[in-house]
Amino acid sequence: MATQSSARVVPTNPESACTGAGITVLTDVSGDALTQQASHDIRSVDIAEPFFADGSNKLVFTIKVSDLSGPLTPNTQWRIYFTGPDNNGYFVDMRTELTGAVSFKHGTYIHNADNTQGTATTLGDADAGSRYDTQTDAITIVVSNSKIGNPQPGARLSRIFVRVPLIAIVPDNANYASPSSEVGYTLVGNAACQPKPAAAAALIAVNTGKGRVALYWADRSDNEDHFLVERSTSVSSGFIQLGTSPANMNTYTDATAFRRKTYYYRVRAENGGGKSGYSNVVSIPTK
Repeated sequence: MATQSSARVVPTNPESACTGAGITVLTDVSGDALTQQASHDIRSVDIAEPFFADGSNKLVFTIKVSDLSGPLTPNTQWRIYFTGPDNNGYFVDMRTELTGAVSFKHGTYIHNADNTQGTATTLGDADAGSRYDTQTDAITIVVSNSKIGNPQPGARLSRIFVRVPLIAIVPDNANYASPSSEVGYTLVGNAACQPKPAAAAALIAVNTGKGRVALYWADRSDNEDHFLVERSTSVSSGFIQLGTSPANMNTYTDATAFRRKTYYYRVRAENGGGKSGYSNVVSIPTK
């Protein structure tokens, strides 16, 4: 078996897990494929966690190679290995069969003493959305977190490396050192990549009794988890959070106000992606 390995990998500064290919976790020099084939010449690996409307938790791995425009070699695997936070070995890959048919898989592997890969076991298909693109020379592999040990936000994938083995009647060629624990990726969670909700608007306040103020606003978002209601005795500072109102609910009653006092209120929406801007500030003298 001849093997092209990702050698001399260097972590790069992360950008955002939410956009594009995500965070570049390793790069490799150009032109070092043992087979001298551009489709086997790894350039980089990126990981992203875009928000999915169905709330699913998935990782998106992208392998960039020098050139994917030519026919893919049969019996070849473009495979990313990594160690999960549970200290088990996992892999995801794109592979071709003898006929050239392409599929995307995930599985586990046994760590050798030097943390390289031992016996690998394919467990099943990767998720929908996995593909390769001859225009961008990118292989994209989408996999549910549940298929790779179910890592949670804040957990880290480590010892990430990539190999491109193909079947041949020659000895195995491995030109990497022990994969480094420094080459890794810390999960942010797909929910963190959800677009922030739009700010509420047209906030009004109405006295509904002694020391009771009802707030009403226009809900301008369709993806909030809840609204945060804040109050102050100053228009410009001192706001504290009174409570929350559920998603799609555009009212809140403050039953803790003192009588004959002027209060200022504001509202903003929140979801897993963060908080919206504030609504307008409204004032009301209580009865």
